[in-house]
Amino acid sequence: RKEAAHLAEREWTNFRERAAREGEAKMLLALSEANSIKRGPKKRTEALRTAADALRIFRELNDKRMQGAVLLVMVNVYLKGASSGSQHKNLQDAAELAREALSLFQAAGDARLQAEAMHALAAARIQTGSFEAGLRHAKDALRTFQELGMTRSELCENQCIAEWFLGAGMPKQALPYAEEALAIGRQLGCDSAWEASVLSTVVHALIARTDAERASKLAGGALERFREDQDKNGEALMLDLMVTVNLALDNPREALRVAEQALEVTKDLGQKKHESMMQRTVARLRLQLQDPEGALGAARASLAAAQRLGHAE
Repeated sequence: RKEAAHLAEREWTNFRERAAREGEAKMLLALSEANSIKRGPKKRTEALRTAADALRIFRELNDKRMQGAVLLVMVNVYLKGASSGSQHKNLQDAAELAREALSLFQAAGDARLQAEAMHALAAARIQTGSFEAGLRHAKDALRTFQELGMTRSELCENQCIAEWFLGAGMPKQALPYAEEALAIGRQLGCDSAWEASVLSTVVHALIARTDAERASKLAGGALERFREDQDKNGEALMLDLMVTVNLALDNPREALRVAEQALEVTKDLGQKKHESMMQRTVARLRLQLQDPEGALGAARASLAAAQRLGHAE
């Protein structure tokens, strides 16, 4: 991402020196996107500044599509939290910008981008507490993705709706959307990390509906398949999920056994962050099972893994 930002900055300088306004604005947009992705609050503030510069140029050029595209980048920054201002204010700003982007895409007649703006508006409205209004926008986005045959976007929207329902304490409503996302993802052959993410939503919805037995069968089946495929990453993710399932089944001893298996797999993969997290899980489970010495050992191992991770970074 740093390389992308440096490249965009160099190209932006070239376009500016040649007074190529459209190219300059597009490079400002690319720079804003690069700075908005997991680069910290300072970079997100910089992303807003460069996006505002790009927006000004696209307004001068009367390019509605690109104006909307810039606004969506700004929405994404506000949803992540800008460096200044309250989170509520950030979310309000995100909703207003998403509405403006939607209006611009409607004027441009771009259905795909309208759906993306509706998704952004849904996320902002739901996070500000306007759940029903946000959900309507999400369903409108989902319907548009379906009509356009945008299967991957349909998959993502289904998963988002499921997670929003689950977060609102509505597992019954979440489940069909999560199951649809899972079915689409498997049809598309998505990777194990993605499948584990969607399976986690399905499993948590089932557990919330007090159907831990079905959750166990679903997660256990995926675990067997990942092992058959020798997919170590998928195996680790499913073992982690099976810890949650076994706790829901009120079987902490089995949860500990599975957590220790997950720990060994993460060590084999060299995933220090996940290793530290699993050591913490083992520590909590050992404490729950009245094994304070084992819990202390796991806690120390978790700290050591976290420290190694810090040195590596």
